[in-house]
Parts: sequence; structure tokens; C-alpha cells
Amino acid sequence: MSVIDAASDFLGDVHNFNNAMDGPSGDAENDMACKMRDSAIAVLREFGAQDSQVSRLLQGFDSEED
Repeated sequence: MSVIDAASDFLGDVHNFNNAMDGPSGDAENDMACKMRDSAIAVLREFGAQDSQVSRLLQGFDSEED
């Protein structure tokens, strides 16, 4: 996946989250928020493939998640 593709996916997920927020509160917001998180991490991983500082930040983050 390219940075452009990852960023596009993220923006799509933000759009879907915004739409979910317009309706009644519930599982849709949680699902979209999780997708936004996953998309944001994917964008940063793409940046990390090109930048060692971002890569190191992600390594620290990934170790926190375990």
C-alpha cells in the first residue's frame, strides 16, 4: 500500500466516522473509531518505511500494544 492509498483510506474512515456521529450513539461510532485508528497506524507505517524516526516511534508504540 502506498502512502497515498493509506491516506485515502484514512480520510474515507474519517468520513464514515463523521456520518456515524450524525446518527444515534452506539456501535457504529465505535466501529468507525477503531477503523480510523487502524488507518492512521497504517499511514504512519507507510511513512515509517521511508523515515527511520517514524519507524522508531512505531516500534515503541507497537511494543506498548503487546
